[in-house]
Amino acid sequence: MKRKVALFVPCFVDQVLPQVAIDTLTVLRRVGCDVVFPEDQTCCGQPGFNTGHWEAALPCAERFVRVFSGYDCIVCPSGSCTSMVRSHYPELLASSPLRQDAIDVGQRVFEFSEFLVRFRTPSPIIPPATPPASWESTPSPCNFCGPCVISICGRCPMRASAAALAECSPQNSA
Repeated sequence: MKRKVALFVPCFVDQVLPQVAIDTLTVLRRVGCDVVFPEDQTCCGQPGFNTGHWEAALPCAERFVRVFSGYDCIVCPSGSCTSMVRSHYPELLASSPLRQDAIDVGQRVFEFSEFLVRFRTPSPIIPPATPPASWESTPSPCNFCGPCVISICGRCPMRASAAALAECSPQNSA
């Protein structure tokens, strides 16, 4: 049975790096997910929130919660947007009737690489759950591993994924 996921494409990905969204969709489908793209989605509100304009961020957060509340699993190719939903929506929506819904949605939103590690199906493009000790690690994005408080098998999924890709690179296959 295919896992059904909603794809959240951050505003900066949509406007500046649309290939990231296409590639995310391609990988999710390749690993057996049934992907839906809610067309009513917009920015998560992070730019306004981070610059202290919470009044501008609030409608974005409320819209996100309304758009994605009906999905069991939401995948986002951005650690900072994932962090915004998980960590900052409860504070931003403190006096909103949608606060509890925001908390619930935050528990179902996953950064793309985190989703692949946590919910993977057997596939040659996804690293094993427990990477070998010999794998090199790479720095991870602070907005992903910090505010999201993500720990999978004691290792950051970004590190595991980067190591798996490094093992497959042409320079390492000699």
